Amino acid sequence: MEAKEVKTRKISAVEGEIHSLVAYMRNRVMISDRVLDEIIAGYTMPTILKIVAELAYGNTSTKFLNEREREYLIKRLLIKRRRLLNADFEWTEDNRVRFLNVNNNIYELCKMGWREALKTAEILEKRIKSKDSFLKDYEIQIKINAYPKITGIKRDIAEYIESYLAEETLPEIESISHCHYKSVTLNDKDFPKYMVDDNTNWNIEYFGDNFKDDYICYLIHCMLDTGVWSFKDIISIESVWVDVEVTHQHSTDIPKMTEFNKE
Repeated sequence: MEAKEVKTRKISAVEGEIHSLVAYMRNRVMISDRVLDEIIAGYTMPTILKIVAELAYGNTSTKFLNEREREYLIKRLLIKRRRLLNADFEWTEDNRVRFLNVNNNIYELCKMGWREALKTAEILEKRIKSKDSFLKDYEIQIKINAYPKITGIKRDIAEYIESYLAEETLPEIESISHCHYKSVTLNDKDFPKYMVDDNTNWNIEYFGDNFKDDYICYLIHCMLDTGVWSFKDIISIESVWVDVEVTHQHSTDIPKMTEFNKE
């Protein structure tokens, strides 16, 4: 009886690179960002985009990856993308003006979101004060997503990176709640008021002297802190969404039974 021929699929160079990266991670108990960054240090932009596309959209070729591995690799590759873009970026007067235009508009949107959150909190505070039958507490969270328009690469991978960056605009922000309302209105720096605090200028850390006489807002600082937003991405922002999300909360203690009804 003749043995059946087993057909094997030849993997691409990109798939081979992914297999190598994952094998490296899995063969070590702990892998630091620095070590993985050293491995991908020699990657060119086309290589990075091909691997990210494969990780994002690949079906058969990347099914052996778990979600944590996939997310980790994509994040490190997009950080490398940011480094390459920033290395080629020049602070021309045009780029400075475009960057400040985005910064100023985002700052105004942050203030709008903050005012809306406080306005909503004031209404909810009145309900609590009047002994509302349901409302005992609340959480108001400000979420901001900025969407750049990435050009010069295939549209599918551009859309993926655009969405990824949007989710990384403002990863975390504390919520306003009933117990924090008084301190929030008194400009407590532990709460979202720092989003619109024009007494704190974030114009130094990432910019050298390029904006020494300008105001850079906190959200721009947050975006750059994620590690995946490049200067080019920021000046390419076309739209920003600000969501003020409200959760109405009620809680009650269930009284303990002291006697059982024996009937």
